[in-house]
Amino acid sequence: MIDLLSPVKVGVPAGNAIEWKAAVLIGRTIESEPRYDVRLVEGGYLSGIPYSYVEQVAACVSGY
Repeated sequence: MIDLLSPVKVGVPAGNAIEWKAAVLIGRTIESEPRYDVRLVEGGYLSGIPYSYVEQVAACVSGY
């Protein structure tokens, strides 16, 4: 399970392909197949995203 407020990439259908967009995880369901709510970096909001369309992004530390 991904922690809330984690940076993620979310897969968004774009025609016949999937476009991966940067987002922040802001909500989730607690079940065997969780669904997520995200706030896109560009300002949009998506809800009910299946686990398979969300990837956690490693946080970076500036100055290293």
